[in-house]
Amino acid sequence: MYYDGWGDDARLTLENAIDAALHGAAVANYVAVEGFSCVGSQVAAATVRDLVGGEAFELRAGHFVNATGPWLDDVRRMDEPGAASSVRRTKGVHLVISETQLPVRNSIVLGDDAARIVFVMPRDGWVTIGTTDTDFDGDRVRLTADDAEIDYLLDVVNVAMPAASLSIDDVAYSFAGLRALPIGDHGRAPSRVPREEIAIESASGLLSIAGGKLTTHREIAQKIVDDIMGRVGRPSGQCPTLETPLPGARGFVAGMRHGDGVLAGDVADLLAGRYGSRASMVAAIIVERPELAERIVAGCPAIRAEVVHAIRAEMATSVSDFLVRRTSMVWRDPLTAIASAPEVARLMGVELGWNDERIASELSNFFAAHALRDTVAGRQAIATNSIEGADARNAPR
Repeated sequence: MYYDGWGDDARLTLENAIDAALHGAAVANYVAVEGFSCVGSQVAAATVRDLVGGEAFELRAGHFVNATGPWLDDVRRMDEPGAASSVRRTKGVHLVISETQLPVRNSIVLGDDAARIVFVMPRDGWVTIGTTDTDFDGDRVRLTADDAEIDYLLDVVNVAMPAASLSIDDVAYSFAGLRALPIGDHGRAPSRVPREEIAIESASGLLSIAGGKLTTHREIAQKIVDDIMGRVGRPSGQCPTLETPLPGARGFVAGMRHGDGVLAGDVADLLAGRYGSRASMVAAIIVERPELAERIVAGCPAIRAEVVHAIRAEMATSVSDFLVRRTSMVWRDPLTAIASAPEVARLMGVELGWNDERIASELSNFFAAHALRDTVAGRQAIATNSIEGADARNAPR
């Protein structure tokens, strides 16, 4: 037995963006880089496009850092068209299965015939199984788990625990992601490629950074920022992120409730677990609109005020933003995500002024991009939303 840490990678990423904004950074969500322009030989501006409103604008800066993961080389070639590839993209897939089908009590580490490890992790009624590690050169926008990957993970579990007898029909949801690894030796298996970061500077001064691991993201960022501070002639000093907690951890004491007397104890605990000390911001919305204290649907691990909070304080603009990237509900409780989607769309419509057509479009986009499998427990919820029989293989992260 060994002990490891548990975290929410999407919320950790979001907390970094929130903290940047609190320190004066201009943070733009859903904005795509389309090209660079130089003054002399040095990059001086980026042309970017607002993918929500459609407008293009110029972003000027003294220094640019390209930290776009699997898209690193695409952005590098906007600045330097002939740039050689620097990253090796590998794909990781996870499956989500009800604990009724796989009743494990603790997280388990399993191995396959090639000594690769696969984790089996139970939490809140669902079990996550993963991950794979295979080279990838396909569509990065519509990333899905394919048949072979799903079968591989199920086989690893079934060999170790034959009584489970898992099949594709037991998979409620699957999701996939991409890693950006050093390109190195392609003869080496993906799981054996080092996870160290890649740092490249182009002739124009564009800095590109990729690789590393979730647990090294802060240290890598410190190296890049310290380097830029030296370029602009300013001392880097002690990096504040080394000791300063992220926003939700400031003033937070384990076990404390941030309900300000307006929330039931279980809801206050739920919010404190997701937002830490920033849970008081959700409570303030409930003071303004008491009807938002209710859970989105019965048994849902989120309340209605969180939808409004996600829009006002966490840059959410779509149903998928909330159910996938702000609460991770789509893979932590897939059937509840299905049942909650219509009410999430309605609440977002009220807050953002959507008409009925936009609300319907948001729901359609969510179900198309994050289809969940029909199971006995969720058949009614799926049928209600007209996606009965949807296949987990079409469910990207």
